[in-house]
Amino acid sequence: MATSTLFLATMQALVRHLGQDIHSFQITFINSVVGLISLAVFSAFRKQHQFKSQRKKLLFFRGTVVAAANLMFFFGLTLTPLVEATSLSFVGIVFAVILSVLFLRETMYFHRWISVIVTFVGIIAILRPGYIEASLGAYAVLLSSLLWGFALVVAKVLSRTESPVVIITWSLLVTSLVSAFFAISVWTPMSTEQLIKVILTGLCWTIGHVSMTKSLKMYDATVVLPVNCTRLIWAAIIGLLVFQEFPDSWTIFGSLLIVLAIIFLSQSEVRSTKVSA
Repeated sequence: MATSTLFLATMQALVRHLGQDIHSFQITFINSVVGLISLAVFSAFRKQHQFKSQRKKLLFFRGTVVAAANLMFFFGLTLTPLVEATSLSFVGIVFAVILSVLFLRETMYFHRWISVIVTFVGIIAILRPGYIEASLGAYAVLLSSLLWGFALVVAKVLSRTESPVVIITWSLLVTSLVSAFFAISVWTPMSTEQLIKVILTGLCWTIGHVSMTKSLKMYDATVVLPVNCTRLIWAAIIGLLVFQEFPDSWTIFGSLLIVLAIIFLSQSEVRSTKVSA
């Protein structure tokens, strides 16, 4: 998980850097293609099936949701300071809880209510609607988190019959197709240096998500999910050293609330599962 946080934070920094000269839709497309190729090599090495499934319609639907989420997230990254974008990206886990209650009829336990309330207080502290000018990038990241929360709920349903490799591969495939449609209209020639950086973005995305999946398979969520929140530390360091970004006190306060809510939620969820078992 520590490896995952480093590579995902690096990926976000590369997107923010490249987004000054290249449209985020173009970056999203190349990132998805590189991720798809990388995962194909990884799956071939481990002799895993990537596309074989009896639930192709649901996989395609989830892929469409993921495509929209990635397009929004990458667009938001080009406009939003790294700490702020990273904090708002964590909210997807809380959105997934709310959507699981609505669509899967799961129980809204007390600890879930606490996590949701604290998270939304954190969001308000960061965005401060009515007090500061609305940030298009921040709201794009927040919308992306909502879509990712929905994608997590669909993945929860798919995981009963499908492997993580199949789910991720279909998501990357559909994202490549959807983002290609948007990328064509904004495509600009890239230098060799820019192309290498975009490819590195895709490789960082793949390594980050494969490492995260591996960590969740090896250890309880209570152990690894708090480590995932250290991505915020990487974001703060990179944002300060590379982009000269220093979050204000309200953003720091809101970010800490969101992180604490996620850690509390992950630990409470595992304890509830063990008690139920």
